[in-house]
Amino acid sequence: MQDQDRIAEFKKSVQNKFNIYNSLFLNLPYSNIENVGMLIPLLMEQSQKGLKDGLNPKEIIEAFFNGFADLHTEQDRIDFMFRIIQYVERQVVLYDSVEDAAFPKLQQHSSSLSLKDYFQLVEKITLGTR
Repeated sequence: MQDQDRIAEFKKSVQNKFNIYNSLFLNLPYSNIENVGMLIPLLMEQSQKGLKDGLNPKEIIEAFFNGFADLHTEQDRIDFMFRIIQYVERQVVLYDSVEDAAFPKLQQHSSSLSLKDYFQLVEKITLGTR
């Protein structure tokens, strides 16, 4: 039962909040990153389909650039991939922040101790032996 409670709390406090914040985040107007948020899921879908069809990564990226991103020079393509990396890094930071904020709620559904709990336990033991 404790695992089910922890999973439900995780979905509520982390997964759902991340999805909400991320959907807002994907549409924010960053300079030089226009449409990147909308193209990331499309690139993922095209990559999965291409791999399933036996294409190599270079063929998948070429098809994506030619069909969806309209990027023809190598420098434009490199810049676009760099912007994707920046975007994904921001998503990682967002997820980590949401997860950190939910830690106290998740900890209530766990039998493991936090670092703070260990310090309190050591303090009680130390005070009890005096």
